[in-house]
Formats: sequence, C-alpha cells, structure tokens
Amino acid sequence: MNEPLVSVVITNWNRRSDIELCINSIIKQDYPNYEVIVVDNCSDDGSIEYLTNVHVPAPYRLFIMPNSNFSAMYTLNYGFKAAYGEYILVMDNDAELVESNAITTLVS
Repeated sequence: MNEPLVSVVITNWNRRSDIELCINSIIKQDYPNYEVIVVDNCSDDGSIEYLTNVHVPAPYRLFIMPNSNFSAMYTLNYGFKAAYGEYILVMDNDAELVESNAITTLVS
C-alpha cells in the first residue's frame, strides 16, 4: 500500500536559526512520502540563503514573497495552493517534530 502524500507547509520571516531546526526535524522523519513547501516573507536575516541551499531528501519548493508586507495567513494560503498532498501539515518556523515517527502517527 502506498502512503498518502503529506505536504508540510511552513512560513518564515527572519527566523534563520529556527527554520533550520524545523526543517532538520522534518528530514529526520521516518514517513517516506512527503513534500516540504516553504513560503518566505522576504527575509533579510540569511534565511533565504539557507532555504535556497538546504538539501531536503524529498520534493522541496521555496517561494519567496516580493516584500515582507504579506500576512501570515496570506503566506500560508500561498503554501496551501502549492501543496499536492492528500494531507497538509502546517508547521510554524519555530516548531520541531520531536519524535521521528510524528508524521507516521498523524497519518495513521
């Protein structure tokens, strides 16, 4: 049986160290079928450089807003529209998935 695709949608604005911890916690997941979508609200703290060069062993898409005047809900909705998954996991950029089976547990 194929596992359903889970879209992990994250918005970011000037939280370089937090977004790195967040993405690393996703990479450590045992769930095999996910994609990561990050919508950055035009950060100027090095986030964009990190997000442009990060290696995620799953489909990964980064969207950078043209300025930082977009609301959190607007950027989340932008990510939702880009998602292909049957399920969407919304993560704040300062959140981490502590258990390596967190997505597996959520899907089941």
